[in-house]
Amino acid sequence: MLPQLEITYRKLTVNYNRDIVLPDYTYMIPVRNNTNPYQVNLGNTDLLPAIMDRVYMNLNTFNPKNNLNVWSWAEAWVANNDVVQSITMDQSGLQTIKPINADGSKRIAANFGLNQDIKYKNSFIFSWNVGTWTEYRENPFIYNNEGSKQRRLISNIWSNIGFNWDDKLELNPAYSFSYMNVTNTNKLFKTQSSFDQTIGIETIMRYIKHVIFDSELRYLNNNAFANPEYRRMFMWNAGVNFTFFKDERAVLRVFANDILNQTRNTDIIPNQNTVRTVYSNVLGQYFMATFTYNLRPSGAKGKVGGGWSLF
Repeated sequence: MLPQLEITYRKLTVNYNRDIVLPDYTYMIPVRNNTNPYQVNLGNTDLLPAIMDRVYMNLNTFNPKNNLNVWSWAEAWVANNDVVQSITMDQSGLQTIKPINADGSKRIAANFGLNQDIKYKNSFIFSWNVGTWTEYRENPFIYNNEGSKQRRLISNIWSNIGFNWDDKLELNPAYSFSYMNVTNTNKLFKTQSSFDQTIGIETIMRYIKHVIFDSELRYLNNNAFANPEYRRMFMWNAGVNFTFFKDERAVLRVFANDILNQTRNTDIIPNQNTVRTVYSNVLGQYFMATFTYNLRPSGAKGKVGGGWSLF
């Protein structure tokens, strides 16, 4: 029998529940995985289900008088018998990892945001948006038969403002940053942290009838990389749209992606006694022309151009 409780008060909902979480089947495969020459993974057929107690809440509200929208959710859970790693490292540097059950895994996370559109009599619209996603986790693990605990904090914060002059000109500057900090109770592990940020602006111009120009320019910086080539990056996309027919149903778009040819997808992931640097292939610079005919209902005219977001 698993307890569950839900309380709703106006626009706030809070619920509690207990779950039984089965171990992932990959942890239970009784085969020695030595595909990585520096790491051997073992299976454990004796793993038990984890018991998780979870509290979740959400609050969403909208004020039609001032067009202010507020949304949020938060959750916290603790787990006993969670699947954690028991790591043994020999003198040659070879790690042997075996999944085991342990108590004390924790997670606290929250997501919160506000946005508002302010309309003025002269057909000018000012809009703004701000929000955050933050997570804190504690995960126990065993290193050379010594109990250890990893604490990880990740926080993402974004913001943007918008200026719209009668749909003739739109300017949408935006800024976001992400912070990560990983510590361990075991003194053999160094504290790892990173800070990356993105600043950019989207520009849309509709001065010429049936011709729409749009441009997206972003600057990204991640201090986790020592190499400046991967630490800093500019991304610039631009296009021109030609609309046809009634209600601009048809659009011919000529688009250039990554004009500066600097797009890279790289990431640094610290975890316990390892730091992984991931380099992924991405579709970088290209040029494309498309023709789209929109079968939207009569009277439902949509804007052409733009649509970039930092989150």
